[in-house]
This record gives sequence, structure tokens and C-alpha cells, in this order.
Amino acid sequence: MSVARTFVHAERVHADWFERDGEKIVLFGDDASRLLTGFGSYQNATAENAKKTLEEAINHFGKPEQLITDHGVQFTSIPRETCPEPRPNEFQRFLKDNEIQHIKARVKHPQTLLRLRSIQR
Repeated sequence: MSVARTFVHAERVHADWFERDGEKIVLFGDDASRLLTGFGSYQNATAENAKKTLEEAINHFGKPEQLITDHGVQFTSIPRETCPEPRPNEFQRFLKDNEIQHIKARVKHPQTLLRLRSIQR
């Protein structure tokens, strides 16, 4: 027997970067309602700009419990041969400091962020 899951506004938010006309755009969208809670247009896609946009979204719509992103360097520090254990970036520190669970989508699994990516077209 399956139990229907009740969705709560701002419980889970998706985030993604894309490029349009030379501008780097970051979107934050509520999982339950599909409401865009954050939008930022920048010259560079950075952890700092993602954090700034998320802070604005939180000020307007409240803090999510969970945030789902891809593995982009704006959202997460990636281990490399020269740095196998990188320090968390500014965005990751912001999530930790604000007790927001960071869920990283599976690599090469764009369906996870499909709701935001459909807006990009």
C-alpha cells in the first residue's frame, strides 16, 4: 500500500546554472510548486553568485530544508588529482552554516533537474 506524500512549499529546492546570450543565469525553483524562488544573471557563474542569489531567495521565500544541484564547481568542490580533498567552497559553507541539506544529482542524470532545465529553453 502506497501512502501519498504531502509536499511542503520550500521543503526542497532545485538549483541550476545555464547560459543565454552571453549571460550566466542561476535559477532556484521550489520542488513542490515549481515556483521560481531565485533568479540571478551574472557575467560569471561562481559559488559567490550562487550564494548571493540563494540568500535573496531565502529572504523572500524562506529557507529550504534541502537543495538539489548538479556537480558544477559553483555548487561543490570537486576532488582532482592535484587536490584529492578540496575544502568546501563558499556556497557549500553557506548551506552548512544554514543547515540546508545539499543533495547532488547523479552524474549524467539530467532528469533530476528537468523542471528547471525546461525553463531554460
